[in-house]
Order: sequence, then C-alpha cells, then structure tokens
Amino acid sequence: MTTTRTELVESVLRSASGGWRRVTEVVERWGTDAVAAVLVDEILFRSEPAADCATATVGLELTHGSARHTTILDVTGGSRPARTGAATADADVRLECSIADLVLELYRSDTGRGPDMRVTRFLPGEGHLSSDTERLHRIARAADAVVSGCTSHSPGLATLALRHDSDRCSSLQLSAPHFERHFRALRGQEVRLLELGIGGYERPDQGGGSLRMWKHFFPRGQIYGVDVFDKSPLDEDRITTLRGRQDDREFLDRLCRDHGPFDVVIDDGSHAAGDVLTAFEHLYPRLRPGGWYVIEDLSASSWARHDGDAVPGDSIAAALALVNALRERMGRGLRADGGSPDLAGSLAGLNLHHNIAFLEKGAGVAGALPQWVSRRPFWNGVTPQVHPAR
Repeated sequence: MTTTRTELVESVLRSASGGWRRVTEVVERWGTDAVAAVLVDEILFRSEPAADCATATVGLELTHGSARHTTILDVTGGSRPARTGAATADADVRLECSIADLVLELYRSDTGRGPDMRVTRFLPGEGHLSSDTERLHRIARAADAVVSGCTSHSPGLATLALRHDSDRCSSLQLSAPHFERHFRALRGQEVRLLELGIGGYERPDQGGGSLRMWKHFFPRGQIYGVDVFDKSPLDEDRITTLRGRQDDREFLDRLCRDHGPFDVVIDDGSHAAGDVLTAFEHLYPRLRPGGWYVIEDLSASSWARHDGDAVPGDSIAAALALVNALRERMGRGLRADGGSPDLAGSLAGLNLHHNIAFLEKGAGVAGALPQWVSRRPFWNGVTPQVHPAR
C-alpha cells in the first residue's frame, strides 16, 4: 500500500471525529472518487455473505454535493459482494448514500441506527413489479448484503474470528469475552494494534485472519502484524505486515520508531520464553498509557522446547512465573532508552485468564504521554499533532 493511500485512509478515519465539516474538508482535498473508493473497500470488507445462491447486481452510488461515484457489485450466495465491470444501467437495484453520512457511520462508535441509505431504482427498465417473486427476494437479499457492510455495528469477536478465518477461532471461543471486556474503552478510538505472529507459516498469502478480525473489531484502527516470513500479500487498507523476529532488538526498535506508539500489543508469536521477554522489554515501554499488552499461550512459554524451565501445574502458575520474570528483568534496568518507567512503576492492572494475560499500562504514569496526544507515529522526530481529549 502506497504512502499516499495510507495518508488518505488516515485522513478519512480522522475526519470522523470532526463531524460533517471535517469530512467535507477531507473529501474536497482528496476528491470524491478517492474517498469513495476507500469507503467501498471498507464496505466490501465488512459486509455479510448473501444467503441466496443466485447472482444479483447492486449499484452503490456515493454522493458529495453534485458529485457522484458509482460502483457496481455482484452479490452471490455464500460470498460477500464484489466489484464488477458492469454498467450502471445493468444493476438490479441502486442504493444511494452521501459520503459524509457513510464516513460518520463507518468510523465512529456503534450508533445503532445505520447509514441513511436510499433505494433509487429497483428492477431498472421494467415498468411494473415483476411477478417473479423469487427474483424480487434475491435482489432484496443482495441489497441487504451490501447494506450490512455500511454500518458501525460489529459482531462479537468469536463471530469475527470465524468470518475472517482466524486460525485462533477455537481459542477465541474462550478468550473473546475477556478481549471484548478489556478493549471496550478503545473500540471507537484511532487504535494502533500490533500483533506478533500472523500465521500461515512460509506461505505469503496465507494467515492474517486475526489481523482482519481486529480490523473489523476496531473500525478506526490501524493494524500491524509481524512475522518471520514475508506476508506482504496480506497488506490492505488499515492492515500492514512487517517481516522480522521478536527477538531482534534492532528490528523492534525500528518498528516502534516507525509505527508506534501502540495502544495494544498482542504476543502470539514464537511463545519461546526468551523471545517473549525480549519483545516485552522493547515494546511495553512504547505502549501508550492506558493501553494493553497481551501475552497468549502462557503455558507454552514454560515448555522445555520453548526454553522454559519447567511445566507448571496450570496456566495461572505460568502467568505468575512469567510476570515475575518480566518484573525482574525490567527492574534490573533492561529497558528501552528514553527513560521509560519500569514494570512495577507503570503496571496498572494484571488480569489472568486461562492461558492468557492482560497487562494494563497506567494512564497516569509520571512522564508518560497523555492520552490526548495524536496516535500518529512521531517517534522518528516528527512533531505530533495534538487534538482535544475525547
């Protein structure tokens, strides 16, 4: 994804906080077609698969004043809507929505109302309602599939894991309630989430289900994934993959400098005890105050094959042993440069669940960045943008 495209997406995300006026400024700066293309991609990503097995076409018209951007979508049962090269007149049904209304609906917290979507044409070219009832139902279900992607409402994490083919969907059946409870306050914010471990092993186009799940869960989030294999084919709007190892200190420093600070870090990487500790030493100090550092598969870190000393009786024992190791190493001064506070001085809460730990970084730590500082990367020396507290 190009730098220009990334800047465009971030501008659209940020405009949702400023209301109609700010969205209008962004559309006028980037152009109707460019902003509409971002919104269509987001709609296709979020939409539900159609229930019908036959194909229907939907014309989606996004407007800004007198400007109009039209995309024709094919909708087939069992699949999500997809772009087609068909002409506008060929669509079975046309839907219309203003760009500003759609931006505010997609990228703000769940409004519970949905976008102001209008049907401007149904069965074009026919002067009366068709007697083919099944065709009418097929077209209606196709329109519903498109509209399902035009809302801020998001299903639960367990459902999203299944939809996006996350290889963690079985474990998420147990941990999803914990993720949702701890991340609730961040849901509608411009979250920067980093996950170690993408999945799919050496196959470049495989894995990434968890990244897509987090993209859907955080509608304004920027999602970053790290893996030892090249996963760049998985890059898309709001998802960036990087190749590196979690025990490579130079890589971790560069990662934080270029893309941090992060609001959420999830370690689902190698699970080797040494790697877990190294990643924590470098990433936790760069975690945003009020953010979460999550370590998954706790018991694996104590297995002999993962450099652990012994197999504890349960995951809670593993968590306590791991946290003690983290505290000991941070307390010895093994911290990232910049005078970041140690674990004991910044840890606001520790939540242990089956095989997973959530470490909450305090929001009131002395010398820490206040929450109203923009989440745009500025570790590379760029002056941060500051906006009013949310």
